Amino acid sequence: MAENPSRHGRIFGRLRSIGAFYEVLILAAILWFLGKFIRYAFPPLFETLQEEYTVSTSEIGFAFSAFMVLYALLQFPSGVLADRFGASRVITGGAMVAALGGLLILIRPPFLLLVVAMAVIGAGTGAHKTVAVRLLSNVYPSRFGRTLGIFDTIGASGGVAAPLVVAGILGLAVLNWQLLFAMTAVAFLSAGFWFLHRTARSRVTQQTTANTGSVLQWDIYRDTFSSWKLMGFIGVTVLIAFAYNGLVAFLPLMLVIEGGLTPAVASLLYSVLFIASVTQLVTGEATDRFGPLPTAAVCVVCATAGLIGLVWMLTVGTDFDTSRGLMLLGGAVLAIGIGAHGYRPARDVYIVSLVPQATTGGSLGVVRTLLMMAGAVSPGLVGFIADQFTFLVAFTGLALIAMAALLLIVVLAMSEFTRRLEPIEKHT
Repeated sequence: MAENPSRHGRIFGRLRSIGAFYEVLILAAILWFLGKFIRYAFPPLFETLQEEYTVSTSEIGFAFSAFMVLYALLQFPSGVLADRFGASRVITGGAMVAALGGLLILIRPPFLLLVVAMAVIGAGTGAHKTVAVRLLSNVYPSRFGRTLGIFDTIGASGGVAAPLVVAGILGLAVLNWQLLFAMTAVAFLSAGFWFLHRTARSRVTQQTTANTGSVLQWDIYRDTFSSWKLMGFIGVTVLIAFAYNGLVAFLPLMLVIEGGLTPAVASLLYSVLFIASVTQLVTGEATDRFGPLPTAAVCVVCATAGLIGLVWMLTVGTDFDTSRGLMLLGGAVLAIGIGAHGYRPARDVYIVSLVPQATTGGSLGVVRTLLMMAGAVSPGLVGFIADQFTFLVAFTGLALIAMAALLLIVVLAMSEFTRRLEPIEKHT
């Protein structure tokens, strides 16, 4: 039977149309992948850095905090700049700055300059997420939850790849670890210019990502952040950010010291934490279907349960040399990953729903500055507590903080559920 050229043409045209529609999402997600990759390449290297630079756990923790502080400080200004000048320029500029930090590491700097390079990378990557969420909310308004699920899943896969690549570099000794950051910097440069070139030609992004006539309207920000619902949810995000960032900074090292695992096995379990990010595809759809707050609450329950399970197993001295013990440990780490990653699309959709469209970038920037500052402080404090006491004490504190976040989000969810019931009760 002869093939139908017109049918093939329609299929090809349809694929091109789909590709063009999701082009902005894919390009933004690639840059987010690189940002996550370069961030989570550091924790598996902590033991190597301690040996090469002869520094303490506290010093390593505060070095990573420097990364996170600069990351946090860029959230609000990058959001405001995106509101005024457009997302494409801000995102591309951030990629260039992150590339500069990666190239600085190539010269094998002394420890102080390494901390500076980490801070520069933090600043560059900090200009991405807030601006990208603003961009995607405008380009894909009817599929926002699904879009964020795809975006965050691709980004989080950078966290999956980073410890695996680092484990391969350290185990096989075929590549210098400094060269890894230089190669990532080249990828940042390439992807950044590609993003700018493609989005500059996009009619949709030109129409929806810039507002050059706008000025900062502080009264709008004041009214926005007087909402108890928003402030309550910000409390949840800050607590979760503190607990999660403290965990991801030291999970590999903690599993080696407290759990007796080898660095290779600890790195593999660390990857499990990020492999769980594929659940964002499900929670993104669930957010569109069932609402962001209920979805976020279920995810926080899952993450908290996993963290409590992890601490409990270390407290009772579970034998991780057995397959059963290792599976239980992997299950706890997986639960943390499912909850912590799955929560993100719901979190961002809920915050966007509570802030005015005219100041979406700036408002998201304020929220992300607060949560990322909490995340930035966390590694330093966890490292300090681990030095003074043990990692078990530090992680027990993180579990208590996660439980506080769980209690707060349950109160918010119950309040919203009660509010929705009131019209039904009045009607009946």
